[in-house]
Amino acid sequence: MIQIASHLAEHLEPILALREELANRWTLAIDRPHARGRLAAGQTAFDPLEVVGSAGELVVPFLRITAAFERCGLATAEEASAVQAAGFRVLPLLVSWLAGDPLPVDHVKRLARLAAAVLGNSILVRASADVRAGLEIEEWAGAECPCCGGAPEFAVPSARGRRFVCARCDTSWPAARTGCAGCGASEPSLARIASPDLGFELTICHACGRYLKERTVAGTSQPLLDRLLTTELDAAAQHRGLRL
Repeated sequence: MIQIASHLAEHLEPILALREELANRWTLAIDRPHARGRLAAGQTAFDPLEVVGSAGELVVPFLRITAAFERCGLATAEEASAVQAAGFRVLPLLVSWLAGDPLPVDHVKRLARLAAAVLGNSILVRASADVRAGLEIEEWAGAECPCCGGAPEFAVPSARGRRFVCARCDTSWPAARTGCAGCGASEPSLARIASPDLGFELTICHACGRYLKERTVAGTSQPLLDRLLTTELDAAAQHRGLRL
């Protein structure tokens, strides 16, 4: 798995580097003291749609990300050109991503959504980093992200059990419950589909219809890389009608 991840990280460098560049560039309208006060009161720090709306012009970065998918071989030149020609409105794509809508089956629409997801992630990563600067989030008891309210996408091993990683802004926090991240159900309501080559297993909850990708080997979590590595696990879960 380490070899696969290392090879993929090199292969996907255009996307990873561009996301990092964008995350460092955004100037966002966040009232940091207010957001930190909400965290202290046990509330999510900010509204992700408001933060995304404050980022300014999004079309050019969206098209740059689309081109990066093509350079990495994750999209054909025809698909990338079709996204540009279709003139997708970026904000509705971001709203769909924030809502956790399933990825489209159509390849062009799928590419547009994937590009929008990387774009939205770059914005919310910056926002959550600004809010969390110098602040430890170790007492959060909720199943949703303390920063943006997103669902956990990953569970990764930690010294105290496991940590959740947000599907939107990559914030990590201690998992306060075992079993399903959504409802807390345990076996036999949980089904696990192992993917040893990836170092993850897909955990499916039959009680509430949610899924989670759990890392089965130790290692440093790189959420965007892990996200791209496990895209087919998402497709398999969503094909079953499951959601994060």
